[in-house]
Amino acid sequence: MFSFKNLPLEQAAEFQFYIRKIIHDNLKNSTFPDALMKAMGWSHSNYYDLWKHQNGDRFMDMTTMVRIGAAIEGELRTTYMRLKGHANLVDLHEDPDFNLGAFQRIMPWHEDENSARALIYKVGIDLEEINSIDDARKVMAHRHLYAHNVGLVDEKYISHWLRLTGEDVSLALTKHGYPEEDCYWFQPLDDMNNYIEVIQHFVRDLQSRTLSD
Repeated sequence: MFSFKNLPLEQAAEFQFYIRKIIHDNLKNSTFPDALMKAMGWSHSNYYDLWKHQNGDRFMDMTTMVRIGAAIEGELRTTYMRLKGHANLVDLHEDPDFNLGAFQRIMPWHEDENSARALIYKVGIDLEEINSIDDARKVMAHRHLYAHNVGLVDEKYISHWLRLTGEDVSLALTKHGYPEEDCYWFQPLDDMNNYIEVIQHFVRDLQSRTLSD
C-alpha cells in the first residue's frame, strides 16, 4: 500500500488531538494569587479562564486551520511534482506551466491555467473526482480568512462562502454588529476535528493515484 505522509497535516492532528489538551490543562492549573486578581481587577481565578476570555484559544486554533490549508496545498503540489517527474522545488519553479500560488486556487470558479485544477488535470487527475474536495475547498476559504485577515470577516469571505456552500453567514454576523463593527468569525474552528479527518481522506486519495505498492 501507499504511504500516508503529510507532515503539516500530521502535526496539525497531533496538536489538535493531544498537545492542545495539554496546553489547556496546564493553563487551568496556573492559578492567580488573590492579591494579583484584586490589583488587576480580574474575575478569573486561573490563566485558562483569562486566556479564553480574551479569545486566546480561538487565535491559537486559527493557526491549526492555516496548517491544514498548507497541507492541502502541499499535497497538490507534491502530486503534480511527482507525476511531472520534478525532483525538487527548483525543478518546479522552472516548469513553464507552474505559477506561484496556483495550488491555493482550488475553488470551482478557478478554471484558468493558473489554477490547481488546470495543473493537476495536465498530469491526468480530475480534481472534481478527489475524495472530500468540497471539504478541502471549505478549509481553503477559512485558511484565507485566518492567514490574511486574522479572522476578521469581510465581504469577500462572505460572498465566496455563499458561492461555495449556499450558506449566507452574514445573517449570523449581524448579531455581532457586522458590518458596522469589525467582527471575528470563530465558528468554523468548532469543526476542526472533522476538517482534519476529511482532509486525511483527501490526502490519501491523492496519494493513492500516484503511489503504487
